[in-house]
Amino acid sequence: MSERLDAPEEEYDPSTMPAPSFTNARAPWYRRPWVLVTSAVVVVAAISVATDLPRHITVPQDVAAQNAVLTQMRGDARECAFAVKESFTLYDRFSAGALSPSQLATTKTYIAEDEVPCSFAGQPVYDLTNNIQITLTPAGHHIDAAHTALDHWMSGTALKAIEDIRQLIDGPSNAGLKANLAYQAHELDVERLHVLGDISQAERILGTALVTPTLPVVTPPAAG
Repeated sequence: MSERLDAPEEEYDPSTMPAPSFTNARAPWYRRPWVLVTSAVVVVAAISVATDLPRHITVPQDVAAQNAVLTQMRGDARECAFAVKESFTLYDRFSAGALSPSQLATTKTYIAEDEVPCSFAGQPVYDLTNNIQITLTPAGHHIDAAHTALDHWMSGTALKAIEDIRQLIDGPSNAGLKANLAYQAHELDVERLHVLGDISQAERILGTALVTPTLPVVTPPAAG
């Protein structure tokens, strides 16, 4: 299998995100560049429905249809992917005692903002849930499964992990929350692999690489 295709947009990899800066004022989440870029994409779909085609389509047509869906999934996921990477990075710095009082106050604001793009309060989850139509060819069934897994990665596991981090900043000795955060970190990786695995199955059927959402690999926080 050849290397996966990139969507026709500027490359974004949350895993390479630099450490959050506390020296410059940061725009609210809805004014950050990744929000503005995503907001510029016009989504022309009214409802999320997976449908079987009433006619035969060629392999190139199938590839184009699945890549169109995956490109939108990639765009819908990028804000939450950034938020997950940022929240875990900030929590690691907090746990290491590397934040000054002013940085800690800013961190709390950042993490509260990071919940939004992973929840139904944000446009990305709404678009992912309601504005995607999947062509259910044999390959499309695997893309549909990847879509379901990505939806849960964002609005389920990622949101819970960020909520745990926000609460642990206020109550760092809560052993139950620490255990739950470690579990959510594990589930984020399981679901990430599920998304990639389902897309790989579609690639095998179609015989070509497909666009793939970029999701961060997170490290479970150390116990204790």
